[in-house]
Amino acid sequence: AAPKATKLPADASARVKLLGHPNGWVRDTAQRLLVEACDAKAAGPLAALLADPKSPAVTRLHALWTLDGLGAAKPEAVRLALKDADAQVRAAAVRLAPAEMLPDLCALKTETDTLVLAHLAIRLSAANVPDSDKALAEVLAAHGDNALVREVALTGARGREVALAQAVAALGSAANL
Repeated sequence: AAPKATKLPADASARVKLLGHPNGWVRDTAQRLLVEACDAKAAGPLAALLADPKSPAVTRLHALWTLDGLGAAKPEAVRLALKDADAQVRAAAVRLAPAEMLPDLCALKTETDTLVLAHLAIRLSAANVPDSDKALAEVLAAHGDNALVREVALTGARGREVALAQAVAALGSAANL
């Protein structure tokens, strides 16, 4: 059976509601139209949607990326997403976190999901500051047996590989002995 046609409204609030539509094309198109319209009135409903734990994870993910597309992903929204129950939302928040949120990213070193850890390792290694290098060493000490985490951690550590290896070795966990 052919899917039922969905009319895409011009109103920003109505488009935000479509981010929860079961059809992926409708969600993607609503997100694209929201970003293209650059309507600042959408930021409030998007932030509310992101904060709603009852909304599906894919809807919260669309809300977060739409906020980013509008240039309205405030640090408080990203912090909220960093604590989301869904790993894909947390991973997206790690990718979107601005440089001033580096302490928040360093605090995620106890994360257990591989996807989030991979994005975290990329961000921490690229930051190239002592606090992020220390947090990255702790992530590697705890998850150094995970090839993905190990490989992505090295992507931004150019020229600092020896220091990073020494920091990991100094932590002396079972994963790196």
